[in-house]
Amino acid sequence: MRIVRATAVVCLAGLALAGCAGSTPGTVTASSAQASANPSTEVKDALARSLAARSAATVFDTTMTTADGRTVTYTMKGRMRLDGIESEASGVLPAGAIPGIDAEVPIRMIGYHGTVYYHYDFPNGRSVWIKVDAGAEQAAAGAAIPTDSQLKALDSLTDIQKVATEQVDGVDATHYRGQMDSRATADLFRNMGASAPPSVTTPLDVWIDGQGRVIREDMSLDLGGSHIVVRMRFSDWGVAVKVTPPQGAIDIKELQKQQQG
Repeated sequence: MRIVRATAVVCLAGLALAGCAGSTPGTVTASSAQASANPSTEVKDALARSLAARSAATVFDTTMTTADGRTVTYTMKGRMRLDGIESEASGVLPAGAIPGIDAEVPIRMIGYHGTVYYHYDFPNGRSVWIKVDAGAEQAAAGAAIPTDSQLKALDSLTDIQKVATEQVDGVDATHYRGQMDSRATADLFRNMGASAPPSVTTPLDVWIDGQGRVIREDMSLDLGGSHIVVRMRFSDWGVAVKVTPPQGAIDIKELQKQQQG
């Protein structure tokens, strides 16, 4: 699950390119999902029904509080295929998110068959695409793109409880809370380039609408001295998703060489 390490590529891009200074399953019916009295079954049924839609629009909110007390908040909006093959999202990084740049920086991201592309519009007029291949570099830098993994994490929930009936963006929904098990949490940390403490679990909240589909997920975790809160909202199930990878993107490994040199 690539959630929070976007800061790595943000800082790297800023230092190397902007010249800035700074610190170096199956388908179920809605009625069957609602009829079950077992919260675990209700959540798993909602996951199956959501995945059956094959794609969705997403809003991805991230708030990171760093060890030195800084808070960085940004929102990415986009679309994704739920098989994880293609996705796109865009947003604006707040002033200060990239060290040395006291201005907002528009960012666009494309996920395409295991490769992630980042586009930055820097205030000095520089505009660039960065390419991050699958693997460790993607785990470290591909955090801000909503992926199918966020939704599929529901399959690992344990100790699920029904919390309340609430509204999400004006839609009536049932709120559930559970724990992502230790194995799934370890995978989450591994994908972010970190090691999870033994047997640690991650709290996750989910909201399910009247049609038995997931419309919101929240999770919070501590990583490398930072506290991260992630909220993901789903809508427009079945939306068409077709992305084209950009030409001429700079490989992140080249940026790393520039920074080290």
